[in-house]
Amino acid sequence: MSTSYMLRTALGIALGALLALLIGYSAGASGNGISSPTANEQVYGNLAVRGVADAPDFLAWQLDILPGGNPEAAFQIAKSKTKNTRDDVLTRFDTTTLPDGAYSLRLRVIHINGQYDEFFVPFLINNTNPPPTPTKVSLRIPKPTVAPPNETNTISSPSNGSHVSGTIRIIGAVDSPDFVSWKLDLLPSGQEDRSITIGAGRTPIPTADVLTELDTSLLPNGLISLRLRVAKENGTFTESVSSLTIDNPNDSIAKPTTDCSPTLRWMLPQMEILFHSWLDAFVLSWAKVCEL
Repeated sequence: MSTSYMLRTALGIALGALLALLIGYSAGASGNGISSPTANEQVYGNLAVRGVADAPDFLAWQLDILPGGNPEAAFQIAKSKTKNTRDDVLTRFDTTTLPDGAYSLRLRVIHINGQYDEFFVPFLINNTNPPPTPTKVSLRIPKPTVAPPNETNTISSPSNGSHVSGTIRIIGAVDSPDFVSWKLDLLPSGQEDRSITIGAGRTPIPTADVLTELDTSLLPNGLISLRLRVAKENGTFTESVSSLTIDNPNDSIAKPTTDCSPTLRWMLPQMEILFHSWLDAFVLSWAKVCEL
């Protein structure tokens, strides 16, 4: 960079600063003025000039560029008869159309009587060596990563919310490092206090396989839940519950012939306790008829 260029730049800045001091730039008492760029700011590329241009007897505003801060060399870059009552963009211009160096912006707010107020801001165009763009820091908090559901120790079929009928195969996987046993319960209408075990085992099933089969015609139509529990060595267990809707045609629902004498009403709960595993479906059929 030559000495003469540096001198011209320094003189331009000094002249622009003097004009701004004598006439008043930026927001002034009236609120009018140029807010961006700021005094002696280095600019490059496309520049948005912001400011306020307003007055009770407003006629128009005009924006000029003064090369080296020299009013004699000023040229207009924007003019409007619309007020800019808020600090907003007045105009945009491409600084690459001008040589690097010192300039001033001049905003004139023109009144109806032909008088005007002037506001100056000195600035530097530097497209040759623009300052580095600051790195934007994201303030967004990342969302926690949700782990995919563990398909072990779950019922994979029938899927949760399914409508089923006839005899169904209940498929799932049961396994863990401290595996002890697994148990599959049926919960009529989702009621845990009426749960009935329909399958159990002490052997892990690491990949999806048939846990048991269920003849849904032995049950009334409506909502049931299947609960799979996997017991661990420390006495705890994992639990997975799927809800199903039994939807059998009415003529396919099993209707055992029996009476509902007081003796049978007493015996059925006891049968369920004594022969809990293999009499479950039978007891359910009787319970349905006798409304236990």
